[in-house]
Amino acid sequence: MELAAELEVVNRVELKLALTQNLQSFITIYLCPILLKLASKNAPVRTKTLLLVSQLIKRISPAPDLKLPLIPLLDLCLYQQNIQVQLYSLIFITKAIDREFDKLLLISCWNKILSNDLNSFRESISPRLLSIFLKLLLKFSVDDYNNFHSTYWE
Repeated sequence: MELAAELEVVNRVELKLALTQNLQSFITIYLCPILLKLASKNAPVRTKTLLLVSQLIKRISPAPDLKLPLIPLLDLCLYQQNIQVQLYSLIFITKAIDREFDKLLLISCWNKILSNDLNSFRESISPRLLSIFLKLLLKFSVDDYNNFHSTYWE
């Protein structure tokens, strides 16, 4: 995509963020595509996207009731090769886990991480994925695990 067109897309999303009345809907629709713009080959687009991401973080942090798209964020981290996309996805994944109480969704994330070889990721990504894995583990009690196991594997 051409530089001017990419900047136009980022500017439109930034305007939508400024005008949004429903931050939950905005996050659901635009968060992952915004993060993908961090992989742009154009430096001005990456810079503008980083500013937009920092605005999003400022708006999301004081709103603990907002749900972040955990599975799509995890997919970005696991399957995108761009380091910035992975690192910023991890930031939002950490926030999403703190806000999520759906045990089935959390177990799905746990399984996604388990199904990937953590050693295949960059040195800066593997420890963060392990930290997220452990954070997910702490969200469960032994009873949660036993209930899930008896419901879905027996």
